[in-house]
Amino acid sequence: MTEARAPKLPIPEPASPAEVLRRAGDALARCVDCCLATVVSRSGSAPATPGQKMVLLTDGTAAGTVGGGGIELATVERMQAALASGSTVPEQVSFHLARDLAMSCGGTVELLLEPMRASSPVLLVGAGHVNYAVARLLPRLGFSVWMIDERASTLAPERVSVLEGVRTKLGPPAEAAKDVPRRAAVVVATHDHPHDVEAVVWAVLEGFAYVGGVGSRAKAVRVREELKARGASEADAGRVRMPVGTDIAARTPDELAVSIAGELIAWRASQVSNAR
Repeated sequence: MTEARAPKLPIPEPASPAEVLRRAGDALARCVDCCLATVVSRSGSAPATPGQKMVLLTDGTAAGTVGGGGIELATVERMQAALASGSTVPEQVSFHLARDLAMSCGGTVELLLEPMRASSPVLLVGAGHVNYAVARLLPRLGFSVWMIDERASTLAPERVSVLEGVRTKLGPPAEAAKDVPRRAAVVVATHDHPHDVEAVVWAVLEGFAYVGGVGSRAKAVRVREELKARGASEADAGRVRMPVGTDIAARTPDELAVSIAGELIAWRASQVSNAR
């Protein structure tokens, strides 16, 4: 019988408190969750110093310090548990070094742990009227948004400069979306039917967490047929949302954007619930 092993604990890289905060911000910008630990106070003999900081990312990397040794190991374990729980509630923890950690120091250390969740990433394939309306709405709802298109005219600076918080890139999905995390939701609304089908199939085969497309039920049948032809499983073919969006009888691009945003909000809530 094989014994269960505890998760491997990373060794934090040296980093100043300012650098720790920079790395946390950079992680969130890349849609990577993290947990920040700050030494709040100490009493008695303890290696920790108030103000010291450490960050742990869900990609397994860590930086900074809260004193080293047993304090650091125990703190990393608590940070891992906080990230695994899906909680976003800050937690204050206290370690009595002799009693709790079997350290020869007799002091006590208080730390604040702050799990931070990155915005849910969304990739919009196609920058036409519908996805343009979606791109205007999603950042205000707490999503991180990428929008790509193969037509330079749709991504002209004068057109996309008003889209606050939206990253745009010119090119086909396989090239333009390399930096988009695969836990993202994908919404496909390109300028023609073959491009829609190809983009939805690509997104499913790439393993994106959610894939939806603007289009008719007939187009959805064509997508599923193409997926099966390329070896996708029934489960993968069946998870495509087409037509995407909640049923509110939407017709205009702005109405469709509200419908799509509503479905993405529900999807995001289900992701958080499943992580707990």
